[in-house]
Amino acid sequence: MSFSEEETDLSESEVEDYSIQWYAKLKDGHEKLEVSGEEYSCPFCPGKVHKYSLKDLYQHASGVSKGSTKRKMKDRGQHLGLVRYIDSDVDIKKPLGESIKKKADDPTASAGPSEKFVHPWMGIVANIPRKKRDGRYVGDSGSKLRDDFTLKGFNPLKVQPLWNRTGFSGYAIIEFNKDWPGFCNAMAFEKSFEAEHHGKRDYHEACDRGATLYGWIARADDYDSSTIIGEHLRKKADLKTIADVQEEEKQRTSMLVSHLANEIEVKDEHIKDTEIKYNETIQSISNLMTQKDEMHRLYNEGMSSQYHNENCDNFFFLMI
Repeated sequence: MSFSEEETDLSESEVEDYSIQWYAKLKDGHEKLEVSGEEYSCPFCPGKVHKYSLKDLYQHASGVSKGSTKRKMKDRGQHLGLVRYIDSDVDIKKPLGESIKKKADDPTASAGPSEKFVHPWMGIVANIPRKKRDGRYVGDSGSKLRDDFTLKGFNPLKVQPLWNRTGFSGYAIIEFNKDWPGFCNAMAFEKSFEAEHHGKRDYHEACDRGATLYGWIARADDYDSSTIIGEHLRKKADLKTIADVQEEEKQRTSMLVSHLANEIEVKDEHIKDTEIKYNETIQSISNLMTQKDEMHRLYNEGMSSQYHNENCDNFFFLMI
């Protein structure tokens, strides 16, 4: 896949969204950065044959993303996506393949052992624009928000806007698959907001939030809060550590294996019973065929003896 596209300028507000789209594409492996060994190339500068170390590639992307009068907004958005990718998904001290493989193998590496998450995995979207209509607040629909986050590569199952007595609250809950790919998507969702300084801490510390969205993955403090968020989370999910989820998954796997083993044992017994019945049926048929042959032989012998006796009687009759 080529990253070269039609050169068009984007507005400053679109650069952020565009960078998130390219971050998602890089995360999904749409382009290889590695040239050979520990040498890398920039996928957004295809006309320049330049090999970088991973650290130098990061510095290059960071420099371009900050922009200049000679750089188009699209170039800045693409390179900002690369900066976010390296920040969020790559250990700059290790070769790219090794770093990404470790993250793919262990999606829980960034979570503490006692840290509790809402499970099934859920995210919180805050500061969603709203306006008053007929005395009540309204905002974007859940399906629109879901489509926006899907476009950015987070693969949500559902986005549920939260409403109270005054109308739309300005908050929404985003639901992910409860498996490990779902956890990866939830963490990527959180990191994307943190990279823009629109994460949970930024939300609570901001003096002026403007009209920009904030987002984070739901944890214990959100779950236990007395807010509309906490009320919704307690109705829909539980609090679990990564170890809890892993143990449940282990138990489910063990139960599945046990169930399959029992099914196999039952089917083996059924096959054995069928084989026994088959062999008994074959033996019964064989016995019947033997009896039939014996009856046929005796019948033939009887007919032959009768014929012989009749001939003898006729002979004696003629002699008299």
